[in-house]
Amino acid sequence: MGGTIKYVLTDRCNGACSYCFIRGRLPHGSMSPQDVVKSFDVLWPAFENHFDCVHFFGGEPTLRMDLVELATEIALERCRATGLKAPTVFISTNCLELSDRLLHFLVNHRERVLLITSVDGPADIHDHGRGAGSYSRVAANAARLRSEGIQIFNVTAVYGQPAYRAGLSPYQIAEQLVAELAPVSITFNLLHTNQAKESLEPDVFYKQLFRGYRAALQDLRSTDQRRRAVAEAFLHIDLARMGVQRPYYCDFGISSIAVFPGGLVDVCSDVPLFGMTPRACVHDPEFPRRLSQLRAEAEQRNWKSSGAVCRRCFAAGSCHLCPFWPPQRRAAHCQFLRRKHALLTGAAEGGDEFAATWNA
Repeated sequence: MGGTIKYVLTDRCNGACSYCFIRGRLPHGSMSPQDVVKSFDVLWPAFENHFDCVHFFGGEPTLRMDLVELATEIALERCRATGLKAPTVFISTNCLELSDRLLHFLVNHRERVLLITSVDGPADIHDHGRGAGSYSRVAANAARLRSEGIQIFNVTAVYGQPAYRAGLSPYQIAEQLVAELAPVSITFNLLHTNQAKESLEPDVFYKQLFRGYRAALQDLRSTDQRRRAVAEAFLHIDLARMGVQRPYYCDFGISSIAVFPGGLVDVCSDVPLFGMTPRACVHDPEFPRRLSQLRAEAEQRNWKSSGAVCRRCFAAGSCHLCPFWPPQRRAAHCQFLRRKHALLTGAAEGGDEFAATWNA
């Protein structure tokens, strides 16, 4: 069956994001080695002895490289023992620090480890939300990684009022990020904050993002290699999800488990984002039975939400975020998904050059 195991290793962080939703919210602070070992002991058989993806999250997970190394080695050992393909390993990091230990780990596992980072936009906007000089540190570490032959796989750009007030569209931000950080892919998220002056209306965000898709499809056909590189980074993940490219990860869904400090567990969840409380623990003797219950509950919850909200949406049943959003954002998101899907599939079906590019 496979699936994704997502380790929220710690709520500690070396960043200073003004809108942080993690810091100080995990009851146990940081995970222990015993939590990691026990999670594999009980979750491995529950996933038929295979994970497609191991994803490290935080806080800042690279502050606990001991646990990153431990979990990765356990996963590799078990895959070797079963003869199955080793999982993809993701590290979601703010890229503020690039220790020798982290760099050594990335070089040694360059075939399976992918880095994900996030920014708020160009330097002035990023530093506004995350502290003076933080963007230059990220850019310097991205350059150091490239010198070792390692490319940041994904940059998730957080888009809110500061970027919008500055007159920057998501696609303009993508142009700058490709020039300065050279990621394989770029995605955009609406800024999640309780600070009214930083918030942006969902329909404004999704309209801006949709214009970015139109621009990217034009640039994909450009003879200008710089413009084409921006388009490829902007479109990369969405086209992979559509099956035009080989999928790069196991999507967060019923087959996703989040493990938190203390061995606390939830199914299909980015729990700290939404203030939910994990509802099981790997150290509980009754955990296998409770896990089965949680999976059934998650499946029912997803079925209800997709049936009521996304009935004619191509992503029905796979969007784990929608049930937690307010109605305004949910409606804007669903409309955006439909329009984006129509735009991308229309381009793929109507242009030989487009199809040749993404089937290469």
